[in-house]
Amino acid sequence: MSDDDHIETEQVARYDVPLCPNRLIVALEAVRGPGIALALLREHLQLRETAKLVFSSYSDCFFLRLDEIDRFQNRRVGGLEAVTTMPFKAGEIFKHEIFKEEIAKKMPPDAG
Repeated sequence: MSDDDHIETEQVARYDVPLCPNRLIVALEAVRGPGIALALLREHLQLRETAKLVFSSYSDCFFLRLDEIDRFQNRRVGGLEAVTTMPFKAGEIFKHEIFKEEIAKKMPPDAG
């Protein structure tokens, strides 16, 4: 089983919404480990367990695969505007996590 088994590679489906630039997801998972990007999205957006991270080789970007309930009834996802707002929401979640990780590295061991 490879590190990328938590990410599906296939064509975009009906309820998929685009995510932020690939480099944020790749960097975050390189530092924090495989699956952290999806875990953070599930936590911050209160997504159901059916949510998945999908990479489309056709468009060369990541998408968040949602079920019908999360896609249209979860207010944190954004309803009809999710296609345009999700890249920004996901980017902010990931940037915050990367920033938090960088601050933790710079703190002296006795400062806690």
